[in-house]
Amino acid sequence: MDRASSTQSIEVRSTSCRHLGRSRRYQFNHDTLDPLCVQCAILYRPVCHRALRIALVAGTILTLINQGELTPMILLKTGLTYAAQYAVSALSVLQANRVP
Repeated sequence: MDRASSTQSIEVRSTSCRHLGRSRRYQFNHDTLDPLCVQCAILYRPVCHRALRIALVAGTILTLINQGELTPMILLKTGLTYAAQYAVSALSVLQANRVP
């Protein structure tokens, strides 16, 4: 076993904000080199993945707690439950990574 295969290389991705002139208030420690604007931070893949996972877990729990008859209104409310959980999760991640 050679040394190159036994060590893991750490790759730093160069994620940068594509919007010049916008306020860049969000920076993520592990793989961004410069701060991101709000739109780029929300669309940043780790933020989306984390928010989606949390929304699926929390939304499913809330749906199971509040389940009842299956009507179109219940389906709409279920969709809104998932959307609210996604929004709260994404905004929490952004707030935690805000640059002063």
